[in-house]
Amino acid sequence: MILSASLLVSLASAAAAGPPALVEVEAGRGWEWEAIDDLFSLPRPDHFGMGFVVEEGLVAAPLEVVRGAEAILVGSPEGPRLRAEVASVLTASQTALLRAPGLELPVTPLATPRPGAKVHLAGTLGRVISADERGVVAWLSAPPPPLAPGAPLVDAEGAVVGLHASPHEVCLPWGLRAYLVTARSTHELALHQALSQLGPWLSELPWLRGLLPTPGGRAN
Repeated sequence: MILSASLLVSLASAAAAGPPALVEVEAGRGWEWEAIDDLFSLPRPDHFGMGFVVEEGLVAAPLEVVRGAEAILVGSPEGPRLRAEVASVLTASQTALLRAPGLELPVTPLATPRPGAKVHLAGTLGRVISADERGVVAWLSAPPPPLAPGAPLVDAEGAVVGLHASPHEVCLPWGLRAYLVTARSTHELALHQALSQLGPWLSELPWLRGLLPTPGGRAN
């Protein structure tokens, strides 16, 4: 049985379902856990970012937010905070996968965008200019609101098409301005998602071992 990378990505995209649900990520060093009414509270986190659920209890977040952190909390904007730890790191997309037992949010679907496709960043509409396995570039109809690291670029169907979106203002002739956004490709994350869904027996195939993410308890 021969499984191509494109087939694995297709399986991952088809298996994921549900509306996108953003996850807030707080990380820092030297914190002390405080249990208050069975909730955990951490004053003044060193780093703050956004992520989304890619598997049950597994959150994709920017590596820069949790790198070197001794304590990590995740949760929906309106919900309680839960302890999390780094389960693995996807180096190409600079993404940390955070294991958060008890996090009950829907899995966010992934998709591969095409030039001209409608997208939005934090509610600001735009269209894809270019997209490949390295990343996505899109123009926006207006400047987006202030964003925390890790905000995803989302298509019209609610699927994430770009990771860790970063908006840019471009000055044009005659005083005109344009707003662009660059984001990392979802290809590596979709591949990880597919490998996890197809079962642990894939790890026994020699040609796939190099594709599996490296496990670890901390992103150094």
